[in-house]
Amino acid sequence: MLKASQGEGFEIVNDLDHTATTAEDRLGAAGAMLKMYDNISCNSDRAMVKPILKRELAMYSWLFDQETGRTAGALTFVKVPAAAQMGLQMKDELRDAKEKLTAIAASLD
Repeated sequence: MLKASQGEGFEIVNDLDHTATTAEDRLGAAGAMLKMYDNISCNSDRAMVKPILKRELAMYSWLFDQETGRTAGALTFVKVPAAAQMGLQMKDELRDAKEKLTAIAASLD
């Protein structure tokens, strides 16, 4: 797809790729934090770590929300149908990830 795009189209497809890679990294980091939290057996340590975990999950949720909006905006400029389809799917997946992270953070209360 990258080769098929030129100029501004290439930039948008490249930006979608960067957004997807960044989202994958953030989800990996959130998963690692949750695994570490689950393995804390001391109640006082869990109590100290919980607000940090909630803050990080809230930040990732906010970042996913921002990326969802940016991706939706960028799609108005996509002229390659396959790229537009990929972008729409990614926008939906970003929104789903944001909602999941928000739900996980809320469940820590």
